[in-house]
Amino acid sequence: MSSRPVRITLVAAALLTWAGSSRADGIQVALQTPSGTVAPGSLFKVDIQVTASGAAFNAYDAVVGFDPAALTFVAMSPLSLQEGSLMKGACGNTTVVFHSAPDSLRISHSLLCNSLSVTGPGTLYKLQFRASNTPQITHVVFRRRAGFGPNSGLQFYDAGLYVGPAASQDLAVGIGMTVGVGVAPSTRALAVIASPNPSRGSVHIQLDSGDHPGPARLRVFDAAGRMVRQFADLPSGRREFTWDGRDGSGTPVPSGSYFLLARSGARTARARLLIAH
Repeated sequence: MSSRPVRITLVAAALLTWAGSSRADGIQVALQTPSGTVAPGSLFKVDIQVTASGAAFNAYDAVVGFDPAALTFVAMSPLSLQEGSLMKGACGNTTVVFHSAPDSLRISHSLLCNSLSVTGPGTLYKLQFRASNTPQITHVVFRRRAGFGPNSGLQFYDAGLYVGPAASQDLAVGIGMTVGVGVAPSTRALAVIASPNPSRGSVHIQLDSGDHPGPARLRVFDAAGRMVRQFADLPSGRREFTWDGRDGSGTPVPSGSYFLLARSGARTARARLLIAH
């Protein structure tokens, strides 16, 4: 089996407008792929791309989610190879904060040249994945994040002012299978967020099980791997609730590191939490 990279372009259709402004020329981002099909076990690339000239921006944040049972992120070396030509070509002085987790990637990308912005079209960032050996249809998504737009994990800025909110269309990838015409890649990745973090006790939890129809379950583990609390049969969709920082017997848990493990169907999401009384 060849590991030769196959390029897929990750784009998300979005019209982003200035909050409180009548400006209509938003930023158009779209998810686009020639075939949507990759070979099992193959290495392929996904591009985050602005597809048309629009509103100016000089920085953006993105959270990209995926199913780790189907896809494995493979970092390029050096990481500077992941920068797209739209940002890097406009200004040789850029900064990128990049963080990878088993099921998500976080990107903060900025131009550092004074008074310089870009409008597109062009590639913002490049990501590389290895497909699993199991034929299936999976998704790469812009994951919703607190403080971002209501429908996506995308936020653009210009001179410190935000351009948003962002709405996005996600990407369906067929591993050894053809993605049929009209198949909507609407499945959102499972996500869990805990705040404040660190916490002195009570924790606000945001859980998004995406479009999976079945119930979700959330378990809390201590640093030794012991389960201290479980929330089962949570209804599907987005929900917010508070964990009072107590174990199943009602005793406050001690200070330390904890792990939240959410599961919905075959998908899982994790979050780390620090409690400091």
